Amino acid sequence: MRLSAKAAFIAVMALLLAACASNPKFDAQGVDKSLTPQRAAVEIETQREARVIWGGIILSSGNLKESTQIEVLGYPLDNAFRPDINATPTGRFFVIKQSYLETADFVTGRLISVSGVLRRTHTGQIGEAAYTYPVMEPAEIYLWPRDGREPQSNVHFGFGLSIIR
Repeated sequence: MRLSAKAAFIAVMALLLAACASNPKFDAQGVDKSLTPQRAAVEIETQREARVIWGGIILSSGNLKESTQIEVLGYPLDNAFRPDINATPTGRFFVIKQSYLETADFVTGRLISVSGVLRRTHTGQIGEAAYTYPVMEPAEIYLWPRDGREPQSNVHFGFGLSIIR
């Protein structure tokens, strides 16, 4: 009986710890997962107002007068909505949030996943080449941890040893 109680305790603790891990909880219902940033830029007239969930590597970020703009190099997402940077990029896109975001958090090289609505396109430059970016208005933004590990919870379990003399 003692062994089964110990096994039950370990199982419960494992479930609690797994529940503490936090991945983005995007609602993917009604999202066309085949719509890439590159395709959206070309088909903006038919794709405007489409709900998308995209992610990738932040290339730049900046605060504008009334918004924050984030340029992202898109990659396909895995089942946890994490960008798969080993895959072929899907195109660049802008995330424009109509409020202030701390750009020190949204630094170049950081992984990001975003759900939102396509609003328009914006023509910019990459080097000397013109580039058309789809522009997304975000509903939810998820920054992945800087070191690439899964998110950590603020809840910690541990065992200690005290020696009293």
